[in-house]
Amino acid sequence: MTELISSKTALTAGKTVFNVLKSAYQTRQQERVNSFFRCVDTRYAHMTEDEQLKLNQTINSEDGRNVLANYVDAITQTSSDRVRMAIALLYCNDADLSFSDIDQRIFINGVIGITDHMVDFFLVAINQKIISGNYPYNRHVIHQYDLPSFPMNDIDGEVVYAYTNDLVRRRLLLPDPAVGILTDESGWFVGFGSSRKSKQMALLLNKANEYLQISNIKGKEQNEVSR
Repeated sequence: MTELISSKTALTAGKTVFNVLKSAYQTRQQERVNSFFRCVDTRYAHMTEDEQLKLNQTINSEDGRNVLANYVDAITQTSSDRVRMAIALLYCNDADLSFSDIDQRIFINGVIGITDHMVDFFLVAINQKIISGNYPYNRHVIHQYDLPSFPMNDIDGEVVYAYTNDLVRRRLLLPDPAVGILTDESGWFVGFGSSRKSKQMALLLNKANEYLQISNIKGKEQNEVSR
């Protein structure tokens, strides 16, 4: 009887924990979806009337709903508001951006689960000096001696290697187009490539950051007025 009671107690406790975790997960997912729509609202506020009309037509169309469904994983599986703002800019067909359907799919798939720290690294890496040579696309390297002046916190050789490989896997960066060793007389280095698409994705993320800053400033002003 004691064993039966203990089993029932454990089962009840297990259900309670499951319900708590389920509720926490659903709450977080809903918060991220709400964050995305706030990003859409931010971009909408800076559109012309014609652009707003086109967006409203998209939102109310089956194609618009299908596009949004394709974005759901990226929207809900990243902690980065900047990434959600970038997705919102794509959804709003921002006039400054030129993304084909394939480019959009690459970006959306590439940012699923990405963190702000990795986004920061990507934006720094894409601006590393281009190495001259006969390569099919731009080549960059990060040297060991670059780390002391690297404009980010919590960066070491392991992070550089791991992030670079992950960004290549995500297709935000390209593999190193040069074949060779990863050391020279000045220490180790990690090579990688970039293309027009890589630069375009960096531009999108930078623009997303600008809109977030505008949104935050307006939010603070509204809070001060309401006091």
